Amino acid sequence: MDIQLTEEGATGILFDDLPATFPSLQWHSAEVKQMPAGAKCLATSPACTVQAMQWGPRAFSAQFHIEVENDTVDNWAGIPEYAGALQKALGPEGARQLKADCAAHMADFNRMAERLYINWLQTSAQA
Repeated sequence: MDIQLTEEGATGILFDDLPATFPSLQWHSAEVKQMPAGAKCLATSPACTVQAMQWGPRAFSAQFHIEVENDTVDNWAGIPEYAGALQKALGPEGARQLKADCAAHMADFNRMAERLYINWLQTSAQA
């Protein structure tokens, strides 16, 4: 699914050098419905309003999965509850489809994850 940076996300440090819209793995059944007072929404999508947020100078969260590896979908699909949710969302071939989609984007996922982790480390160095 595509993730869209908000104005705050596009101008902040955490998503520096990432595109304004980028593909990402989203696989969750819980989401932030109301941010804490003072929090900023950094990224959004049609399926999940708060895909990433910042609260204060160093507290960040992401709902989407930046940490995708080649075996992520297989590992998660091996959990019966996750497999059932995936089948309900995407049909009987959902795991195979999601694995293929992730494989097609893996190089971008890895590049963006590395950039995001470097950016996150830079936020911790700020006074």
